[in-house]
Amino acid sequence: MFFKTLENGADFSFENLISSNWSKVRFIMSFLESIRWISCPIVFFYFYIKTAMGQKRGRMFQNNIPKNPMGGR
Repeated sequence: MFFKTLENGADFSFENLISSNWSKVRFIMSFLESIRWISCPIVFFYFYIKTAMGQKRGRMFQNNIPKNPMGGR
C-alpha cells in the first residue's frame, strides 16, 4: 500500500503494522534508519560548512584588511 520495506519490497498496510509487533518494530527501525541516512549528511555538511567555509571566509576577510602581516590573497 503505502510503506514498502527496502529489503524484500513487500507491501504492508496499517492493519498488518498494528496486528504484528515484529513488523511494527521493523518498520520503526527502517524508518529511523532512513531518518539517520537523511539527517547524517545534512548535519555533516552543516558542520563542515560552519567550520571549513567559515574559516575560509574569515581568512578571506582577514586577507582583505590592509597591512595584513600574512600577505595578500
